[in-house]
This record gives sequence, structure tokens and C-alpha cells, in this order.
Amino acid sequence: MNFLKRAMLSISKKKIKSLILFVVLLIIANMVLVGLSIQTATKKSTELAREKLGSDVTLKINEQKFMEQRRNNKEEESSSRPSLTTDIADTLKDNEHVTQYNYISSGFGLAKNFENVKSEESSDDTTSEEGEEKPRGMFKMAGSNVTTMPEISFSGTIATNLLSDFKNGDSKITEGRGITKDDAGKNVAVIEKNLAKENSLKVGSKIQVASVDENTTLELEVVGIYEVNSDESTNDNRNMDFLSPYNKIYMPYDVVSKVSTGDSTNSITSAVYFMDNADNIESFKEYAKNKKIDLETYTLDANDQLYTQMVGPIENVGSFSKTLVATVSIAGAMILVLIIALSLKDRKYEIGVLLSLGESKFKVISQLVVEVLLVASIAFATSAFTGNLAANKIGDSLLANEIKVTESSSTQENQNFGGRGPMVVGPGRMNSNAIKNADVVKDMDVSVTLKDLEKLAGIGLLIVIASAAIPTISVLRFSPKTILSKRE
Repeated sequence: MNFLKRAMLSISKKKIKSLILFVVLLIIANMVLVGLSIQTATKKSTELAREKLGSDVTLKINEQKFMEQRRNNKEEESSSRPSLTTDIADTLKDNEHVTQYNYISSGFGLAKNFENVKSEESSDDTTSEEGEEKPRGMFKMAGSNVTTMPEISFSGTIATNLLSDFKNGDSKITEGRGITKDDAGKNVAVIEKNLAKENSLKVGSKIQVASVDENTTLELEVVGIYEVNSDESTNDNRNMDFLSPYNKIYMPYDVVSKVSTGDSTNSITSAVYFMDNADNIESFKEYAKNKKIDLETYTLDANDQLYTQMVGPIENVGSFSKTLVATVSIAGAMILVLIIALSLKDRKYEIGVLLSLGESKFKVISQLVVEVLLVASIAFATSAFTGNLAANKIGDSLLANEIKVTESSSTQENQNFGGRGPMVVGPGRMNSNAIKNADVVKDMDVSVTLKDLEKLAGIGLLIVIASAAIPTISVLRFSPKTILSKRE
């Protein structure tokens, strides 16, 4: 009789054992499929998060490393702050994956022939009860000995349309034009609508700005007026009107260096490189290493901290799913080995008879493997439906738990470090609000895909073959005579 036919007859006659085997295989298949589906969903969610954050990479000074060096040297005043120059930034702009780039410089200064926009809090705090003006507050800028309070801020760029505020709609040009590449080296500026309104300025007007130490004064021509989105216009920094978006003046990046330092320097705050695809970010970082960019002094940031915060919970779920697949596969194989080994005790005589009749050991093993495979195929097919439901529920539950743990950890951290520390103002400062307000990925689309089923089939085939072959080989190592003589 053909071993395939014998396998089917064996399954039909031993219904209880076949049912037990089916249930075990169905549980294994469901758990493996849950793990595989969650892995696939995790990968998709992380890719979407990366796309949401954009495909740009920012080269800037490694502030954390610099502060560590200052603390270690204990020479805060004498420690020289590293500078990022256009010469360094130029080494990366020709990478094959870079579609555009932008050089950004920032600084602070004083308004000479116009007034900055003052908040109500600032106006109240700078006037005494008798109506007398209080002395202006003082602060120290990062990397500078200047202690005068600025009135306005400068933002230098190659082109305003490359800045995130203008790209995402937080700011928009309402009159005139923005800064363009052709404006390099020109004393032109784009000012905010409220600043223009309070000073009766328009496109073509001339304004004078000065460095905080008042050693340098420049006259700028207003070429454009922009408007800040109302949701972004709130100034949370009392007595620091220069940080208000209303008092931000855009100009060519090299002009900012000129008014801030008094020199036509090629120093910039950061360089932003726009990739053709977010998948090429890591290869770009490798390219930078090969170009001998000192990644101790400088850092290449692709919104890595925001990305980590966003995908932290789903990456933990993905890590758990990998462990789940490995654990279930190993444990499932061991359980199947035990079940099949126990069932073979009742089939030793059958195996002995088959071998004595001249059936090859290979066909005997094949029959037992086919029996398990037939049951497994039904179990795996069923799991395509039951596994999808289980994957959704388990995936959502795991993610919700991870989000709860993450939020609890963040709350505790805020309580531990809730006190307001000294404010550091200057180029390269970290945007802590952006990090704080990063949206954690709170849902993922867990569903069984064709690729998941293919992986399940591969893993299942290995489990079935291993679990059926191992106990069978232990029986077949004896001769037919030995097997038949030991019949119980």
C-alpha cells in the first residue's frame, strides 16, 4: 500500500489523537502567526514614523559632548566653542542621495530704527507701579561673554522655502518674497507681519539692526513680510521678547554671521541635507564618516531623539514578538516531539511489520511525517483566520501596555527634573518642546499578510519535519526482529 494512503487512513482511524495534534498545531501556528504579524506591523509603523519626521539630516555641533568637555576641564570661560563652517558642510552636499541642502545660522541683536514687538507680560514687568521703566534684564548667550538682553533674533538661510516653518505651513510669505539662493551676501530681510505693522514697515523699507554688543550695525532692505500661524505665535518666555516669532528676522545665512560677529565669516549654526529617501539616511551617515567628518565634535541628527520617542513602544512590542516566535517555535517542536514519541510507543508493532515486509525506513519515516503534515496543513490554514483576530487583539494590548509604561516613565522623569534650570540661548540649543510634544505612535495595523503566511509555512514545515523525524529515527535504529520481539 502506498505510504501516502496509509498516512491518510491512519489519521481517519485515530481521530482523537489527530484532534489533539490538530489543537496543538493550531495553537503553535496562531502564536507564531501573531508574532510574525506584529513584526510586520512594527516595521511598517517605524517606516511611517520615519517618513513623518522627514528624510532630512542635520549636521551641527555636538552640544552634549562640548558641555561634557567643559565640565571635565572645569574651564568654562576659557573653553573654546567649536565652529561649524561652510567648508565642512560643503563636503557632504554632493552625496548622490542629497537632493537639496540648506545652511542655517542664528543670532540675536538689537533693533536700531524700529521697535520690537513686546508682549503684555513684558510690558508690565518692565514698568513699575509708578510708571517708571525698570532696568532691562540681563542674560548670557551661549558661547559669548555678552550679557545685554537682545531685542530681536536672526535666522539665516539659503532660502526660506527650505525652512521647516515655511514648508509645513507654520509661517507663510504674505507680501513680497522670501530669501532665495541669489540673495547670498546681500543685506536683505524678511520680517513678521506684526513687526511690520507696529513700525509701519513695508516691502522696500530699510531697517537697521545691530549686534548685541552694538559693535556692528547693518542696514537691511525688507524684501518680504511673513505671517506666523496663530498656533505657533505664543511666546512662553516672559521678559524675552527676542524669542517671540514676531521678532524673528530672516536673512541670508552669511549676513547673520556678519551682523553677529562683525566679520564676513563662513561659520554657520547647522547644515540640513534633504535625502531622496529616508531609507538612505544611514548610508549618508556612513558617507560622512568616510569624508572624515569628526562625529565627536559634530553630530548628524535625523530627528533621532524624536524618532526614538515616537517608535519606542512599538519597537518594544516588535522585540517581544521576535522572542515570541523563537520561544513558541522551540517549545512547540519539543511538545510535538513528546506527543509523537508517545504515539509511536503504540505503533512500534506496526512499524516492525512494515519493515519486515520490506518497506524502506525512508518510506516509514515519510508516512509519519506526512501524517503530521496533513494535520498541520489544516491547522495552519485555519490559523490564517483565527491568527488574524488574535494578532489584532494581542498587538493592541501589548502596544497599549507599552505606551502606559512609557508615559508613566516620562511622568516620573518630569517630576524628577521638573525644576526649571538655567536657560541656554544660542546657536545649536536643543528644542526641548519639540521633543516633549513628539507624538508617540499609539496604533499599528496588525494584519496577516501573504508574506507572514509564507514565513509560517516555512517555520511550520521545519517544526513538523524535526518533531516527526527525531522520535521516529530513535525507533528505526532497531531491526524489525528486535522491534517485534519487544511488543508489549
